[in-house]
Amino acid sequence: MEDIDVPSFFICPISLQIMKDPVTISTGITYDRMSIEKWLFSSKNNTPAQIPTPKPPVSKAQISKMLNDAVKSPQSLTKCVRELRSIGSESEANKRSMEAAGVVEFLASAILEGDTEQQAEALSVLSNLQISESALRVLLGKDSELIHSLVKIMQRGSDESRAYAVMLLRSMLEVADPMKMIILKPDQFFTEVVQVLKDQISQQASKATLQLLINVCPWGRNRIKAVEAGAVNVLIELLLDASSDRRTQEMALMVLDMLCLVLQVDSGSKTKEKAIEILKMHARTWRNSTCIPNNLVSSYPS
Repeated sequence: MEDIDVPSFFICPISLQIMKDPVTISTGITYDRMSIEKWLFSSKNNTPAQIPTPKPPVSKAQISKMLNDAVKSPQSLTKCVRELRSIGSESEANKRSMEAAGVVEFLASAILEGDTEQQAEALSVLSNLQISESALRVLLGKDSELIHSLVKIMQRGSDESRAYAVMLLRSMLEVADPMKMIILKPDQFFTEVVQVLKDQISQQASKATLQLLINVCPWGRNRIKAVEAGAVNVLIELLLDASSDRRTQEMALMVLDMLCLVLQVDSGSKTKEKAIEILKMHARTWRNSTCIPNNLVSSYPS
């Protein structure tokens, strides 16, 4: 069923939602009672008459037409994605209409099939949407092709695109079933994830990367793969970085705790030797850490 366009005079100029309890003030403008009361109690610098009249929300039908036109004319794809970014930035109602119209799947196709510029634009729009769990599951169902594309972007893209890619991966894998995380591909997955963490593109990207590792490391041989990709060394350097905030350090410790279990699980001797060697490299640093119990300090070189 097509969405019904709601006339703009039913929409509150403040909340951009359909008014439940409309009230008209002395300026002749009608608002939802709850919204105008909240505004009046919180604002002291201007009057309701000075509130600019907002654009009416864009309907699902309007967005669907945009997507269909872009599919018919691939050369207009970049322009369409940029228009979607502008629409999404205007209101939460627009974001909901965008997802209902299939924008998430449309942008995923742009990442899979588009050029570098189109991929970057699509990732930028996706990063600003509150993608629902059901839409994330649809993305996961694309036979790992989207994950492959995101890993390539993390390998070759700009810092901004790499950050957006790892944040989208984090969101997707948060709703993934264990089997999906056990068979993560491509082989460069952990190498590129660890590299994003090492480069410290932004605090938001670092936290997304750490959360991604927290989600995937408990499954299959992912701990071993992360260790072999150099995660332990990068995590320790992150812990020693004075500019890292407390939450980032807490997450880094959680991942490091998981990876230290590589020494206890049934892994090959080569992997265990590598893990032990990496930990020994930082033995002197650990000696000065408050994490080490006093009765064990003597075990560390001075």
